[in-house]
Amino acid sequence: LISGEDLDVYGDGLQIRSNTFIGDIVGATRMAAQPIHDGEVLNICGDQPISLLAAISELADELGAIPKINFLPKVDGDQADTSGINYRAKEILGWSPRTDIHLGLRLQAQAAVAGSSSS
Repeated sequence: LISGEDLDVYGDGLQIRSNTFIGDIVGATRMAAQPIHDGEVLNICGDQPISLLAAISELADELGAIPKINFLPKVDGDQADTSGINYRAKEILGWSPRTDIHLGLRLQAQAAVAGSSSS
């Protein structure tokens, strides 16, 4: 989006993902590193599903860009919805993602701009 290049989207772009902000992952990892949680397997994931097209739209808005999307055939095996379920992490660790999807996308766009201006 920053460079103005076409974005390749495989399928219709309505695939759903529940992205997780890196700061939330770090927080959960720190909590899970306590000895009392040894051996537990937990799904650390965001709990706000968003479609690929909606995520692209939010990033484009933050960047003041107009996305040029190149729709390509769906990739065999790509799942329509890979939203995670984090109830065990909430139950065992008392963890919940703190950064909502909209703020996380804005922060990602801002970091990309800062990174592209420093190169």
